[in-house]
Amino acid sequence: MMPRFISATVLSAGLLIAGLSPAFAQSTQSTAPAASSAATTSPASEIKAHINKLRTELKITSAQRSQWDALASVMRQNATQMETLYKQRSRNAETMTAVEILKSYREFTRAHLAALNKLIPAFTKLYGVLSHTQKKTADELFENRVAVASGARKTQ
Repeated sequence: MMPRFISATVLSAGLLIAGLSPAFAQSTQSTAPAASSAATTSPASEIKAHINKLRTELKITSAQRSQWDALASVMRQNATQMETLYKQRSRNAETMTAVEILKSYREFTRAHLAALNKLIPAFTKLYGVLSHTQKKTADELFENRVAVASGARKTQ
């Protein structure tokens, strides 16, 4: 059972913005604090894998390295902030009142907006130096990830 204060779509979208994949969002949906387990993927390893996969899919060149590094840094920072917020809310999930639940939605929304406000300028700079082919790939990747986060997978 996931925490009652946050829906899968909201969490998936928030982690997407932070730079994490929807798979991570699904792995964090429990009411109990995450137990330490060798089989559990850590948020740090999840964001590292996501960044590496995105870099590979976009075929980032050495000439695009500074823009890429700036974007990857923002993604890591956003992921850390979202994970911290999620952990804070998870500790109190079982005892939260309806008012506290609504306030937690507001906090996640604020965090999503702050993450986007950091991510968009960094991504815009990278996007500006991508080739036409790389831009097309980026457009498709982001379109598909938003569809996955919202539960409406794109069929190709």
